[in-house]
Amino acid sequence: MEGGNLDLQTKYDKLASEYSKLRAQATVLRRAVLEEQSKSSNLKETLRSKEISLRRTEQEVDSLCFRNEQLLRRVSTLQEDLDSELKNKKHKRRSETNKQCIDKSIIDEDLAKKIAEIAELASQISEKDSEILQLNERVEVLETRLARQLHESANIESKLRKQLVSQRHKSGDVEIVSESSEAASLVGSEDSISVDENAINVNDEKLINISSHKSILNTTIKSAESNKIIELEREIQHWKTEYELQKMLCTSYPSNTLIHKPNGNNGENKEAQINIKTEILGSMKAPAVMNEEANARETKLRNYFTERLNALAESKSLVASQVNSLTTEISALQNHLEIKENEIKNISRSSKALETKCKEIEEELATTRMNYEEQLRLVTEHAADLYDKLAPVK
Repeated sequence: MEGGNLDLQTKYDKLASEYSKLRAQATVLRRAVLEEQSKSSNLKETLRSKEISLRRTEQEVDSLCFRNEQLLRRVSTLQEDLDSELKNKKHKRRSETNKQCIDKSIIDEDLAKKIAEIAELASQISEKDSEILQLNERVEVLETRLARQLHESANIESKLRKQLVSQRHKSGDVEIVSESSEAASLVGSEDSISVDENAINVNDEKLINISSHKSILNTTIKSAESNKIIELEREIQHWKTEYELQKMLCTSYPSNTLIHKPNGNNGENKEAQINIKTEILGSMKAPAVMNEEANARETKLRNYFTERLNALAESKSLVASQVNSLTTEISALQNHLEIKENEIKNISRSSKALETKCKEIEEELATTRMNYEEQLRLVTEHAADLYDKLAPVK
């Protein structure tokens, strides 16, 4: 019995150990079942999502197939359109090439014309430059001639000044002679003495006028010449009046004269005149002289004054002729210079007009060149676009 109990006990222990093992396995299996259930649920969910995505992809595929069919139809229509456009463009290209050839020929002709015009303008500019140089040379020649004329006029002015100085000296000599003749023609009256004093004052005024006219002569040539003529005319009129006055005195008082030799200076003549005045005031009577001596003195005075008047008239005529020649020559030179200046102005205006025309032509050429380059660029871009469009079709 004890052996049976032991067997039962061992069996029971075995069963208990197996039960514990099975129980442990059951827990493990339970866990595994739970895990498998969770996995299966996850797989179901993923299956559902995949089915949904599959349906979506199928729908997308269907839509893509439909769109592909549409695109194929559109591509076929575009291909047909391209073929028709290519045919039309071939015809257009032929016409455009013909037009371009015509346009190029026209443009070449225009360019040739413009180049010829530019060459003509350049030749005209060179001709105008040569003309300007020639005119400048002529102006220089005229300036040298004008300088010569001015030098000659300066020489003539110096000669006129010398003549004025000589005239002044001669007028001094004539003054001495007139004073001696006045002293000789004094008769016994205060009227004749007053006439002599007036003559001396006139001579002094004449000398003052000569000096004033000499200062005026230094200003310009024309004023010098005109003042010389006026001075000579005044001197002629003065000596004419002096001559008439002396003639009247000699004819009115032929018997009462005093003879004084003109060997002394002006101071001595003045002292003699003062002595004559005192003698006339003291005693109104003077010694008588023969009519022959008065006639001889009158003839001497007449000859002297006639020679003097002739010399003055000759000098006046010479000065007048020189003045006329100089004025005519100066006026001719001035007119010639004005003409040349006007020619130079006209040439400068024409050269400026030609320069502006050349600039306009150059600007026009630049604009046409830019336009042609822009057109060529657009044509090349259009051809490249057409080539890119036709490349995938081929």
